[in-house]
Amino acid sequence: ASTGEAVRVLEGHSDRVNSVCWSPDGSRLASASADETVRVWDASTGEAVHVLEGHEDAVISTCWSPDGSRLASASADETVRVWDASTGEAV
Repeated sequence: ASTGEAVRVLEGHSDRVNSVCWSPDGSRLASASADETVRVWDASTGEAVHVLEGHEDAVISTCWSPDGSRLASASADETVRVWDASTGEAV
């Protein structure tokens, strides 16, 4: 990162990405997209670990719980969903 070059490019969403955040331990990233999904990525490999589906409109933002065990996502469908970060299942 000291060169200003991208270290990794994560691809998989089918529409714009609205938000991205690091897990508390720095091992994963979560991205919220207009494709109605949240993707959880392994930060070291760039692989998608989970695709969280259930929103009915664009996902605007996502954030980790302080202990990294859960994710919350906010959508234009006027809902907030809470997910188990290890399984990708809605809580």
